[in-house]
Amino acid sequence: MATHADTTELLDTTITSLSDGLYSPAVKESANLIQQWVEVLSESENTHDMADKLKRLDEAVGSQTPDVNTIQSLLKDLAEELQIFSADTGSEGEMPLQLQSLATALRHAGDQLSTAE
Repeated sequence: MATHADTTELLDTTITSLSDGLYSPAVKESANLIQQWVEVLSESENTHDMADKLKRLDEAVGSQTPDVNTIQSLLKDLAEELQIFSADTGSEGEMPLQLQSLATALRHAGDQLSTAE
């Protein structure tokens, strides 16, 4: 089971990777990050839906012919779920802010895809 420190570190790594740009080397090698998130999110009943969406995102990104619309839709859905989830975690500590930052980074990644077409 992931500790609070593990999750915080994973959040930081993911936000930094996405902030560097969708086409940065860190994001291109993000399959490992996605798998780490799937494991963490699968541990709790209230995050299973996000884990399932991440699995679908991993499959879409890893496809020989990735469907940009599917990827954008999944990124948007994940961002929206994270925004709601961050509000549900309360306002104390840094976790809600990190979750909101990740939601913003996911939205930005989706936007980058639409400008890359």
